[in-house]
Formats: sequence, C-alpha cells, structure tokens
Amino acid sequence: MKKNQSSILTIATVCYNAAEELEKTIQNIAQQTFPNIEYLIIDGNSKDKTLEIIKSYQKDISNYISQNDNGIYDAMNKAILMAKGDYILFMNAGDSFTENTIIEQIFNKIHQDCKMKNNFPDLIYGDYTVINQTFSETVKAESLNKKWRGMKFCHQSMLLKTNLAKKQLFSGNYITSDFEQVYELYQKGISFYYFPKSIANFKTDGLSSQNKIKVRFESKEIVQKHDKSISTKISFWKLIIWTFFVETLRNALPTSFFENLEKMKTKVFGGRKEITD
Repeated sequence: MKKNQSSILTIATVCYNAAEELEKTIQNIAQQTFPNIEYLIIDGNSKDKTLEIIKSYQKDISNYISQNDNGIYDAMNKAILMAKGDYILFMNAGDSFTENTIIEQIFNKIHQDCKMKNNFPDLIYGDYTVINQTFSETVKAESLNKKWRGMKFCHQSMLLKTNLAKKQLFSGNYITSDFEQVYELYQKGISFYYFPKSIANFKTDGLSSQNKIKVRFESKEIVQKHDKSISTKISFWKLIIWTFFVETLRNALPTSFFENLEKMKTKVFGGRKEITD
C-alpha cells in the first residue's frame, strides 16, 4: 500500500490505546481493491500494544507516527499536514469500509460523472452504517438543502480534497469540530457530490455520540455564526429538547430495551434510517 507518489486517497486513522480495535481497521483498509491509497496512522503515544500492532502491519501502512498530542483533532490535523493524496478520509480504530471495493466504486462513479479530473468535486459523501450494541442500521446522508443542524454525514463516509483540508484545519474548539470544518467549507461554496451507498461502518461509542446534548449546543453556535434567523434558532431548540428527552430515556432504560424502541420508531415512522438487522 506504500504508493505515496501516486496516491489519490489518503486514509488516516488516529488512535490512542486502541490495541483491541486497530487491527480490524488495518486489515479492512488493506483489503480495499483501489490501488492508489496512502494509509497513515497517527498514534497518541499509546501505553498498550497499539504500537506493536502498527509495526507488525508496516507493509500495509504508508507512514505512521506515535507521539503525544493535544487530543483527537490535533492528531487529525497532523494527518492532514502529512497527507499526500488528492483526497483525505478519516477512519477511526474499529471502523471499517462496508465493502472491499467501495473506494474503487466511488472513484469509478466520479470518473464516469465528472469526466475530467479537474472537475472532480471538493467533497464526496455518502451514507453510513451505525453499529449499535444490539443491531445495525444504515443512515442516509441528509440533503444539503435542508437546514444545517449538525453533520449531515459522518467523517468516515466523507472524502475531502486534501488541499482544502490543509486550508481549513480542525479548530479543536468543539467536540464537533468536524462539523465546523464542513460547515465553514459549505459557507465558502465548495462543491459536494453524493455517492448513494453506505461507505463505512462505525460504532456509536465515539466522543460525539457520548456527548449528544453538548454537540447540539455546539452545532447551534457554529451555525448561528452565519445564520442568525429566528427559524434556525427555533429549529435548534426543538432539536435540543428532543435530544435531551431521548438521552434521558437512553440513560434510564436497559440498552436492549432502548434500542428496541428505536427500531420500532423507525419501522412505524420511517425516516432516514433503514434497519439492516
């Protein structure tokens, strides 16, 4: 996989004490059929066997560093600055692509639709599959035409042109600094391209997933730097109240019971989630 000079896509994994999950992700990325991938691992000087695992898979890794950092977004910025690919995608330890051919499918579709490389979109995004504790579900990326109230897709299902990422590094001021990056680029008028398939699988145990109410308030602050309308403010407060209700239930009920309620809600009311038991 060490094809830095001709890489079209840089995939970056940032991790810390990730020995239990990292190997799965390395193996999954190594199985991608798309040939022009640069794979970077940015480790925060782990104390477990993470570095041993990285070294044992050096043939599948283009470059890695293991050093102290100032948190996940500092590590992600290091990856961006190291990246040599035309696009960059972040894949956390434990995450995986839905298919071994998915990156190849994406670029085949881009070539087909855009014809010339200089017409390639600035940001490519798609659907994603969330791994809950008792079931999995595919989540459709939200329409860009609807109000922005947070990430419309996840960073595991997003390919951003590396030169734009270098100009718009993560601020690290928010838990949801990935949303801040995308939203600020959206405000600058970059081009988006929707790929209509699930690109990546990820578990609901990340920093944003564990701090949903705080994330809602942060997203409100980020959006209202540009959109100060009353309708947007009301929309956010409705979302914050609903999130508070849902998270209160989540904390009060057994996980299996709560997730069964989520499945029932989706089956009865539909929406953007498609159950994939």
